[in-house]
Amino acid sequence: MQKTVSFFTKFIVSPILEQFPFFFSFLLLFGGSLIGVPISLLLNYDPTWALGFAKLVGSLFIYDYILTCIIYYTKSKTVKICLYILIIFIYGLNSFLEQNFNYSITPNVLLLVLETNGREASEFIDLFAFSKASLTTYGKVIIRIIIIVTLELTYFRYIYHRDSCRKLKSILILPVILLLIWGFSTFGPLIRICRHNTLDNLFQQQTMELFLPSDPISSTIMSLRSIYLIGNEMKNAVEITKNIKDIAPISDKTDSLNIILVIGESFNKWHSEIYGYHHSTTPYLNQEAQKGNLFAFNNAVCPFCLTSHSVKNILSCNSISDGEAWSQAPFFPAIFKAAQYNVYFWSNQKTYQSDAFPTTISLNSYLFDKDISHSSYTAINDSTFRYDDELVSSLLNSSQQFSDHNLIIFHLMGQHFDAKERFPHNKEFLRYTADSIQRNEDYLQDIEKKQCIADYDNAIIYNDYVIKHIIDFFQHKNTVIVFLTDHGEEVYDYKDGIHRHYEGHMTKGWIKHVHNIPFFIWCSDKYINNHQTTVNSIRNAIDRPFMTDNLCQLMFHLGEIKSDYYITERDPISDQFKPRKRLIEDLHNNKKYDYDEIWLK
Repeated sequence: MQKTVSFFTKFIVSPILEQFPFFFSFLLLFGGSLIGVPISLLLNYDPTWALGFAKLVGSLFIYDYILTCIIYYTKSKTVKICLYILIIFIYGLNSFLEQNFNYSITPNVLLLVLETNGREASEFIDLFAFSKASLTTYGKVIIRIIIIVTLELTYFRYIYHRDSCRKLKSILILPVILLLIWGFSTFGPLIRICRHNTLDNLFQQQTMELFLPSDPISSTIMSLRSIYLIGNEMKNAVEITKNIKDIAPISDKTDSLNIILVIGESFNKWHSEIYGYHHSTTPYLNQEAQKGNLFAFNNAVCPFCLTSHSVKNILSCNSISDGEAWSQAPFFPAIFKAAQYNVYFWSNQKTYQSDAFPTTISLNSYLFDKDISHSSYTAINDSTFRYDDELVSSLLNSSQQFSDHNLIIFHLMGQHFDAKERFPHNKEFLRYTADSIQRNEDYLQDIEKKQCIADYDNAIIYNDYVIKHIIDFFQHKNTVIVFLTDHGEEVYDYKDGIHRHYEGHMTKGWIKHVHNIPFFIWCSDKYINNHQTTVNSIRNAIDRPFMTDNLCQLMFHLGEIKSDYYITERDPISDQFKPRKRLIEDLHNNKKYDYDEIWLK
């Protein structure tokens, strides 16, 4: 009996004592924020909070113990170094996100990393690498690395004593066993969440769990599982698009027609002059509106604040309010091509190379999948450009021969941060400076913040110029242009925050600047003369509440597409349109909220 107890004592406790530097380092990295919690609980006891704290302690202990055992039993320095790098990286990333954006590691953060191209990465580094919050993170990481290295160098030389450890093992065996039992019990929610094979079911399970695993390791595991499921969704969407059927070809008797969809990026509606902004940021669009060619819609909402999610729903035939996922519906440009339109997709955010990244799950891996490209496009761009007008020129000035019926899609960089990188720095576009921002909020005393606002306004002026170029080219042709953005942006508009710095919950200020987006339709004089009924329908619809996941229905209407995929009650310019509950998603906790319920509070 004594030998059995001795064996289990050695088997269970020895990894902790023999690899104490790693065991302690893990707690140093991920358990530091818990130190003050017991005192807070004593002062203001809350049973729910106390149980959540206990579960967090259990999950951290079990992860720490498992990794420590791996090092102890493999006896490999390489394994140990790799695990140190892993936990320091997770700690540093989590700290960086919390300090800069009030985020933790989530599927959407990983998706953003995977979708970031070299140019965006360079701009991100320029913007955040040496911010005050980032420098704080670097300092915290460096201090912890120094402690870890010091402990590794001194533990066996000055601290570890074999005789003392024997006594410690007999003392620690019971608490370690109890913590292991408690720690394994905390795995239930994580297992139940990760066992699901669809993203919707995974997120639904998260909402059903009373206590979600909140430690960085569990968050990373759930995020990686979510990323895997996103890849599966893309494969499903590609298969559905490949198998579309019963699309009637456009009639030969139909007049030639150009339908142009311009998808902007990070466009805050309330910085646009056509929506009442005090700076002259959209002079050309204003002019077109005054002439009666441009119709600005006042109540358009996007469901997501992330490009990948928004664009996939914009270009698919699903309806979120009707419980349909984008991956369960076809890619609508493929329906236009099946109807014998020529379809051109020109994206300034294109980064995907199918031969180089066959397993990527980014937005571009879907948009430029070889089967999607074959089913949907007549031609796509080969290069991206520093500025959006160069992208537009590469198509309009090329040798591409437009047919009688064309669908042209431009996906711009728009006002994507850093906004000062989105426009040429010449007199035409450097119209506003920090001195132009006449605001006196306490958080705007810093001239750099006012310059950020000025840069953003200048980027919108350039966006106006880009759209003018498109309009000028098609001015005398039978053409209709639809403009929308993937999501809005915040630029110190109502709080001390920029680039969608999440508050932790949905507020009226957040949805106003991030989810309430600019949306307009421009019609050439020839189009107005040839399609008076449609133009009247557009004019009558500018105040209707709709969401951008139903954009395809509007596009089918404009393109006179005859298909079962066209559902009139989802078409915002149809007389049969029926407003739906507009569900916007909080990507921080994967919950959906009723936009109008928040707006009307």
